[in-house]
Amino acid sequence: MFVSEQRLITFALACALVAGGGIAVPLVQAQTSASATVTTTKQAPIANFDTFLDAHPAIEQDLEKNPSLINDATYQAKHPELKTFLANHTALSAAAAKNPKALMNRVERFEKSGRDIPKADLRAFDKFLDQHSPIEKDIRKDPSLLTNASYLKSHPELQSFLAAHPGIQQEITEHPRAFVNAENHFDHHENRVEHQQAKVEHPGAPVPPPHPAGRH
Repeated sequence: MFVSEQRLITFALACALVAGGGIAVPLVQAQTSASATVTTTKQAPIANFDTFLDAHPAIEQDLEKNPSLINDATYQAKHPELKTFLANHTALSAAAAKNPKALMNRVERFEKSGRDIPKADLRAFDKFLDQHSPIEKDIRKDPSLLTNASYLKSHPELQSFLAAHPGIQQEITEHPRAFVNAENHFDHHENRVEHQQAKVEHPGAPVPPPHPAGRH
């Protein structure tokens, strides 16, 4: 009888622990989820809006000329995709209602920072420059050459590369300097990674430090 009572007590304690764990785990998960949401919302809205505008260039051109159109009911009726986007992104909708011009300025600064450029595009362009050092030297000095018809005509390999990568060409057309700067930062990062890998793979061998200014 004593053994049975011990088993019952042990079973009851186990049930209590499981029940407590069942309550605690969702609470931790909820806290983690809430924290992740806060972190995401600090960075995502402008990036999301920039992506939307990239996919709808006609709307982007209209809003750049007249930011107040974003709050215009008639304009939204003609562009239901914009209305739907704003309905699904309340933070952006509130920012647009408060100051549409300021919102578009934020998008412009985001684009000029180069943070919206996919790493795959930067990697492809970096690889192209590795193989065409004269072009690299030219555009480092003057990024606008990337949109210069005469320069492109005299460098058909660059013209062909851009034609084969319309996404890169669009980014360059919008902000050539921002794209070149982003590629340069990408190149510096890749150099640092390679330098660290070399130190790990060959700990006893002298490894030259990464060039502080990239390839020049």
